[in-house]
Amino acid sequence: MKLLPFGNPAYKLNLLTSIIGGLAASIVYLTTFRITGFIPSAIFASGVFGFSHLIWFHSVGAEIFSLNNAFCGLLLLWVVRFQHASNKHRARVAIELAFCLVLACVINTQAGCLSLLSDPGCSFPFSETRLSQ
Repeated sequence: MKLLPFGNPAYKLNLLTSIIGGLAASIVYLTTFRITGFIPSAIFASGVFGFSHLIWFHSVGAEIFSLNNAFCGLLLLWVVRFQHASNKHRARVAIELAFCLVLACVINTQAGCLSLLSDPGCSFPFSETRLSQ
């Protein structure tokens, strides 16, 4: 926190939490855009997420929840990346997803609840190729 030469440590931590909350909203934008491919819906989803009461409340105070929101958003983004990846790149995306999951669980153990959603093996039985066979 020595990058900011002004303010006390509480101010710096609140500023960092707000920046991470904005990052979480940006991740929601990227995830929604990857799913829909429609910019207005991605802007709407990230706006509703970023300005919702709980997200706003946890982004203006020095709490761990903004970082947890950012990592949960990253998990969902990597699930979407896995679904859209070619078979050649799926192993790499799955390893990146596992790394992100471990980081999310280190930050907050509640992120482990998303492990069932983010596990590529859980979504395999419901994939389009599996259902068409």
